[in-house]
Amino acid sequence: MHLKTELILSLLVTVPSALAAVNGACSNGVKGICIDSSTCSKYSGKTSNGNCPKDPNNIKCCSNIPCKANGSTGNCMFQSECKGTTYSNLCPGGSNFKCCINDVGTTCSDQGISGKCIDTNKTSCSTLLVSGKCPGASNIKCCLNKKPTTDTDVGTACSDQGISGKCIDINKTNCNTLLVSGKCPGASNIKCCLSKVPPTPSGKCDIPLTKTTLTRAKFVSAVQNYAKSRSSAGWKTFSNNAGTIYDLSTQNGFNPEMVVIRAVSEGFSPGGSTNNYWGLACYNTGGSCASYSSFNAGVLAFIKNIKNNGYATVYQMMLKYAYIGKYWYNPGSSSKGGCYYFPYIKKYMTQSRINAVTKACASGACAECVLTTDEDQSAYAQWNVSKMAEHRSAVFGLSSNC
Repeated sequence: MHLKTELILSLLVTVPSALAAVNGACSNGVKGICIDSSTCSKYSGKTSNGNCPKDPNNIKCCSNIPCKANGSTGNCMFQSECKGTTYSNLCPGGSNFKCCINDVGTTCSDQGISGKCIDTNKTSCSTLLVSGKCPGASNIKCCLNKKPTTDTDVGTACSDQGISGKCIDINKTNCNTLLVSGKCPGASNIKCCLSKVPPTPSGKCDIPLTKTTLTRAKFVSAVQNYAKSRSSAGWKTFSNNAGTIYDLSTQNGFNPEMVVIRAVSEGFSPGGSTNNYWGLACYNTGGSCASYSSFNAGVLAFIKNIKNNGYATVYQMMLKYAYIGKYWYNPGSSSKGGCYYFPYIKKYMTQSRINAVTKACASGACAECVLTTDEDQSAYAQWNVSKMAEHRSAVFGLSSNC
């Protein structure tokens, strides 16, 4: 009898040890909590078998448990796993299993300025805090990337590439030289209007903007001969209108070669019924591109777009015409810019900048990690000009001294 009592006592001692994983973490790397399957169902979670092996059959691994706090939706998880803000008494399990709202670090914006949600109890903001723009509790606020525009921002001095300028509101004022982003306080519509157009870097491609050495006959022949080996609708349209391109360009003091090679660089996009083959008013942020009533109207619009800005060289034109993007978007794209173009333009960059961008583009996906610089934009412009020079050589057989 004595031996049986010891055996019973032994079993009583070991039973709690076998059930110790209840309310504990699931095994096999599965994120969740070991609880009664009926409780999991009550909290709209999902059960899985084999991830709570030490527990009775009714104890299952429960994961993907939704929860709500302060009007925001989150997930139940162990407090140590949450990178946002935790809330008690909203989830099954023990006191360390809480509702996690991923509020900290999320993107927010106000007055057209982007920012990040921060926990004001833990992190300070050097620009401007805005309430009501982030999920979570009242201490989670939007820290803007820069201060919003004030009346004092417009008219302040700025500079780029050693050239002075004034900050203007591009929604209200036109700039007749060159606009540069990131040089002024305030919102994204406040940009630096330089007092003059920057000079072209020495040794860069030289493509005339105002005139051509080709006669009308040679220009038309070159376009039509090259178009014969191309199947796109854009080339067919330009072949049929080669004479018109030459006439409209020369009548307006413009190089007709530019009308062709810029369209080729843009892939004749959007083209078709828009009569816009040069990407006019097509922006990375989306929306409709410009549309024109006829082919002639489209050509004249392109010529006007270039001439009205007073560019002296194609490089100066491309500094404004083609934008690498505000950030080194990773991975980026052909339309958005960023890291997508880095392999093509790095030969125009200094080694120190190549090292910095290489690191940024190898760091994994990132929407707004590293800001682009004037050097980056210059390299992107130079690469675009080199591609145009290649098209000029292929179509017209002309060298651009690249």
